[in-house]
Amino acid sequence: MKLSRRQLVASIGIASVSALGGAGTHAALSDREEATASFRAGRVILKVTPETQEFGP
Repeated sequence: MKLSRRQLVASIGIASVSALGGAGTHAALSDREEATASFRAGRVILKVTPETQEFGP
């Protein structure tokens, strides 16, 4: 099988783009982040309409 120069350059370009896409996907999916949160019991007041709606104990 004989490849022309154009086909060789195109295949190298496609392989490069695929490798960069795979590296980007791996980086995005393996990213880690820590989050801290605190929860408290209480009442939440949500203003949905001009009247005040109260939810909670």
